[in-house]
Amino acid sequence: MKQVTLLLLFIFSFQGYSQESRIKISGKVRSDSLVVEGAHVINLTSKVGTVSDALGKFKIPVKLYDTILFSDIEFKNIQVIVNEANIYEKYLEIDFQVNINELDEIIIANNMAGSLGLPNSDRDPLSQAERKTNYYKKGGAITKLQGLLSGEAKKRRLLQRLSEEDEKTRTYQIQILKIRAYFKDELFINSLKIPEEDINNFISHCIQKGVIQMYKGERYLEIIDVFIASTESFKKLKNPALAPE
Repeated sequence: MKQVTLLLLFIFSFQGYSQESRIKISGKVRSDSLVVEGAHVINLTSKVGTVSDALGKFKIPVKLYDTILFSDIEFKNIQVIVNEANIYEKYLEIDFQVNINELDEIIIANNMAGSLGLPNSDRDPLSQAERKTNYYKKGGAITKLQGLLSGEAKKRRLLQRLSEEDEKTRTYQIQILKIRAYFKDELFINSLKIPEEDINNFISHCIQKGVIQMYKGERYLEIIDVFIASTESFKKLKNPALAPE
């Protein structure tokens, strides 16, 4: 009966995001943990564009399901469809990969950036040697790291490991936000009695019980069962005085 009540609460509290108006979200563009300055950020749906600043940051108006193009002369173009998690957290982070043979794609992206009046849209594509040189020039931190490490291979392995760890953490955080956005804060606050500031930590507490896999498989009732079963143990972790002696 309790599960049915929670399910009904969830159904009635679920609200779709508005697609009639756009909100401004912020974000960062980087490559291998280095920020990318001057990257073009274009909302293909609304035909509005901007560029990343010296810290790799940008702001652009979006709504749900808009298509955002990220392009830079040195990197492969990336297209992102705005999802509920992006809208909820008002943030989008992009990790470029070094471009090898994407000349036609670069020219198309630059033509589009030029039509929107964005800076640097008239830059000629760099050769592979120029691209590599410019890439390391931007990476002051990498240059210093190279002096501390012995050999290019060791440096690459370290950067790869750091990048993978960072990506794993970012993916983990995004999944938590997606689950929170889907079930709505009202379920956690009103039914499970989880304070708003603890919701992300509570979902994280439930991760080991497989809620991410359940969410990906659209097994929402099972997630609610996990939430119910985990509420008391989470509250005891937050307040050890509640634990039995």
